[in-house]
Amino acid sequence: MKQHLLTFLLSLGFLSAALAAGPEAPAVSSEAESASVELTRFNAEYRNLDQGIAPINQGGITILFSSPEHVFTVYSNRLELAPADAEGVLPAALEVDFEGAGRIIAEISAGSAGGNKIEDAVEAPRQTIRVEGKIRLAARPDGYLVTLVERPDTAQLDIKSQMAQNLLGLCQLFERLPFVPVDCSGLGAALSVVTAPLPEPGTELLLPNALLTEDEQSFLAGFAETSP
Repeated sequence: MKQHLLTFLLSLGFLSAALAAGPEAPAVSSEAESASVELTRFNAEYRNLDQGIAPINQGGITILFSSPEHVFTVYSNRLELAPADAEGVLPAALEVDFEGAGRIIAEISAGSAGGNKIEDAVEAPRQTIRVEGKIRLAARPDGYLVTLVERPDTAQLDIKSQMAQNLLGLCQLFERLPFVPVDCSGLGAALSVVTAPLPEPGTELLLPNALLTEDEQSFLAGFAETSP
């Protein structure tokens, strides 16, 4: 359940929080009429998440990625909500402080040439990501139903890996092939991040009370619609 929650929360901008002794009280900003909370039971270690990696299409080169083995450690997170508009939609911003490591496989091709596979270790150094979006939040007897309304198309993670240099070297070999129009000039920048496609607007997820502290439930209740 927590891994499914993690994937969904990433679509709002963060990977989330683990069992912590005592969550901070929600911090309220009177100027913006917003408030924030840490979802403490999602700070944890996550392994082999079911989360895809977007391909790279750059200068005639296509690179397909997979990561069969990886681990993310989430150190902290913060969810910010602002009051709902007339249609019941809440502005939301989420941050997460995390790091990760794993194994990544890339297959690079250029037109009819290619099919070359490279496998290497990859590291996501400790970093904080923040994404803003809009959600609906409804109170249910067993938790809080989150419905995604707006979000970025993808989330990007900074990575370190020797694979980037190896892929760039292969791309430069493709540049020398006749009848294969390839431009490697923008590939280095494209390989410095991993881009994860995110769930579509309309995706729903129940945040069960069992994974929320009393303070976190109280925070969400202050912004949630009450279901009929």
